[in-house]
Amino acid sequence: MPPRSLPHPVAVFNDRFIFTTLSSRDVQSHERVPFCHPTTGKPVTIFSLDEEIKYTPFALDHGPMNLAMTFLACVAIHDKINAKETKHKSLCLYTATDSKAKSNMALMAALYFLVVMREEPWEAFMPIAHFEVLSFRDAGNGPMHHGLSIQDCLHGIHKAIENDLLDFSQFNPRHYQYYEAVQNGDLNILGPFIPFASPQEPAWIKSVKSGRPPLSHSKGRVTSHALRCVLDVFQEQNVGMVVRLNEELYDRRHFLELGMDHVEMYFHDGSNPSDSIVRQFIDLVEEVIENRGQKVAVHCKAGLGRTGVLIGAYLIYKYAFSAQEVIGYMRIVRPGMVVGPQQQYLLKNQMKWVGWAARDQALREIASPARSVNPLATPPAEEDCVLPNQLPLLYSSMPSSQSGYSAATRPAQKGGDAAGQPRKSPVHGETYINRSTHEPVVDVQPPSPTPSLIELMEYREMIDSSSSPLVAARGTKRAAGRTTVSSTFTTSSAHLDARVSSVVSLQRSPSSSSMLSSVSDRDIRPAKRRGIPVDRQTGLSSPPPSRESSPAEPEVNSLTVLLPISSVPDLAETERQKAAILASSVNPRRSFLPIRRASPTTAKNVKPLETVRPTPDVRAGRRTTPHNNTSARSLLTPPRLAMQVLGTIQRMRATPPSRS
Repeated sequence: MPPRSLPHPVAVFNDRFIFTTLSSRDVQSHERVPFCHPTTGKPVTIFSLDEEIKYTPFALDHGPMNLAMTFLACVAIHDKINAKETKHKSLCLYTATDSKAKSNMALMAALYFLVVMREEPWEAFMPIAHFEVLSFRDAGNGPMHHGLSIQDCLHGIHKAIENDLLDFSQFNPRHYQYYEAVQNGDLNILGPFIPFASPQEPAWIKSVKSGRPPLSHSKGRVTSHALRCVLDVFQEQNVGMVVRLNEELYDRRHFLELGMDHVEMYFHDGSNPSDSIVRQFIDLVEEVIENRGQKVAVHCKAGLGRTGVLIGAYLIYKYAFSAQEVIGYMRIVRPGMVVGPQQQYLLKNQMKWVGWAARDQALREIASPARSVNPLATPPAEEDCVLPNQLPLLYSSMPSSQSGYSAATRPAQKGGDAAGQPRKSPVHGETYINRSTHEPVVDVQPPSPTPSLIELMEYREMIDSSSSPLVAARGTKRAAGRTTVSSTFTTSSAHLDARVSSVVSLQRSPSSSSMLSSVSDRDIRPAKRRGIPVDRQTGLSSPPPSRESSPAEPEVNSLTVLLPISSVPDLAETERQKAAILASSVNPRRSFLPIRRASPTTAKNVKPLETVRPTPDVRAGRRTTPHNNTSARSLLTPPRLAMQVLGTIQRMRATPPSRS
């Protein structure tokens, strides 16, 4: 009979290895009719590791597998793939349909491709991404409030391997399993740390509780086998400090006599440490591990909750683990670490500890004599990362034999670079010729930051010999009769291409031309009439003061030379030229707002303004307004003008229409 498809979802890692779940009935039916590979269609050889790889729970937890089981699973899968009888066959790793077994074995299959095949965490997880698996929980009896996914474990192990915290090539599963037992010390080696359960000496505990003086101490009186195993491993692993987080259950002189520091950092069981405790722990551990090159042993009563919190905080601080990654890594090395609310505590404070690390690193760089530069915080150099618009710069820095461009053949750099990116400016005043096309490339360069004496003399000769009018930088429809401001400046295009942008004026144009249009010396339009007297027939006064009839204001910037600040030849000479232009101006710029100012008469002869009231005209039976008061007319303000208009309207209504 032809092969048949697998009854449950399948994780296809490659053409030779797949993972799925099978029941006992499915396994029996495979002997009669084999299952086939979903991609190649070839029959597969099924095998299981459920009997060899098991998890021992503390309470309601079910995984992940510890480090020894992970190592043994990877070795078993590797041996099965490379065995002679199955070397050219497709293999199928299966597990029971139980959700807990499915989660653990799916993680083992992904860890094999992460550790042995050296795939990235996301690549190892991709084949099992569609699986519905149960999240791992803490070693507690209450409801699960915080889950740990397979991805968290994969990323945690991957980061530990990258930071040399885990080395499977030097791992001894028998050594691990022996000292993990309670009677043999209940300890594990977790990178530079050794988490372990607190040793207990009944005689010492009894003397401490009764308040009697401590017993005399000697190394020969260590009767506990677990404590003796702990001391032996600490000497072998070069432990420099022991941190106790719980109450006294042993005599600390056992460690002091071996030259180890012993530190007390007590906080309650199941609780979280304060910031001061975490900060003190990080500082002490940094001194022992980084400066002295020794390991640190940490314990609470069981070596799981409080111990895991402080070790996890340091790993986040030092190696930039995330909270989920560090929990996944620690639970594989030492199952049950970080219990209950301590999981949320790591999640809440992980960014704070990363901030501590950044601040401490900055302070160290400032205090160091030769400040080291963080390569992640500096922009890449051109020789390391060359963008498309940086290729001409790279060619210019190469010898002529390598770049293809001689000393005078470098192409011009194109514009449009992204804002904030460092760029090298080309050399000023060069002309380039493309060697391949033999075409000249024009490169207009800005003036040098510090102009030479010859450049200054050429610039002054250009200014003195010029006679063309200035270019208007602003046009307007007003002031048609205003005379044009003449200038003695002329611009040479040859000089402007390499030295000066353009010389412009901010004077208003007398024509209706737009910006940047030339000023004409003549304008055929009639000038606007100014000072129109009041119409004696209608009694209307002149309109409100316009832009031209308003009092004049001093000109601030009538001349602007568009030059780089660093290349202006002589500031005093420029100011004298601006003052001369201002003095020669006939009609300075005026404000568009009506301002209460005296008429252009002699200020000494002006009398105080008297209130002008309408006088009755008995003959005509109407009220009139005198028109011979020129000073009052010129000083009419908008409220008084409104009153005059209102009186004129009333007079016009009372006057009968004229008959022709």
